[in-house]
Amino acid sequence: MNKIILWYNKNRRLLWTVIIVILAMFLFVRILSYFNTRNRQTITQGSSNTVNMQEEINNNLNEINLDSDKSTVTGDHLSQSQTNKLTVIDEFITACNDGNTESAYELLSAECKEKMYPTLESFINNYYNQVFGGERKNVSIENWVDNIYKININEDSLSTGIYSEENSLQDYYTIVNNEQDNTKININSFIDREETSASKQTSDLEMELLEIDTYMDYQIYKIRVKNNTQNTILLDDKVSTDSMYLVDENGIHYSAYSHEITEPELTLSPNETKEIEIKYYNRFISTKKIVGVNFSRIQLNYNNTNVLNQEGYNRYTSFELPI
Repeated sequence: MNKIILWYNKNRRLLWTVIIVILAMFLFVRILSYFNTRNRQTITQGSSNTVNMQEEINNNLNEINLDSDKSTVTGDHLSQSQTNKLTVIDEFITACNDGNTESAYELLSAECKEKMYPTLESFINNYYNQVFGGERKNVSIENWVDNIYKININEDSLSTGIYSEENSLQDYYTIVNNEQDNTKININSFIDREETSASKQTSDLEMELLEIDTYMDYQIYKIRVKNNTQNTILLDDKVSTDSMYLVDENGIHYSAYSHEITEPELTLSPNETKEIEIKYYNRFISTKKIVGVNFSRIQLNYNNTNVLNQEGYNRYTSFELPI
């Protein structure tokens, strides 16, 4: 016993140090295990809440199925306002599946009708017959960004007994509010229309940007142009495919579909004012900011025989309309 006491007195500091270290490690492991358990519970609960929210949304819809309640682009969850507005897409698909084309047409925005389907007949021939063709379709959607939704349209395999990916279609619908605050939709990848008042004047030309129609893969700019001279002006001689372009805040250029606009459309007689529409290769990105419309090869003394007057030989100028 004396030997044990002597050993303890001699080594007690080391002994207690070891005991304290062991207890501290044990306590640390227990605390770490506790927080890991809490984190797993939180993640599980969050996943469960997400699933429950998505199921709740789908339970309130008749003809469409929401694949995810998060934005594909940003990862943000749908707001209550967004989920409430999904009913307009559901109503549109329901009307199309029921063959009620008039009701479906009335759910389109005024801009969508004006730009793409000015009459019910044009909507039936160019959209309903092409996409639905008098048959019921299975439609699933996912939020792309903001109020833009990616739409997947497939054959109703339950009723036909046949499924083929070849008959699957993809579209983008945008939910918008009109002046009466009624919820409408844009279809066929038409995103929206923006009215502007950007303008610029020089001694040769005046330009005013009237409106911008944005689609998923391109934009169309409607511009009013006035020739302030006594000469005929050609806005672009089409020598280069990138001489008419948009420019964004990072200096990146987006060229016009120059092959789709004719020479007479780009020609201004002396003192003439006209409105032209120019289509640009500009795929929709919500964070992109266009800052200018550019014409870099404007011919100031042009005649339609493609022969330059001696006085106007090589008289070119450029014009940038800031936005």
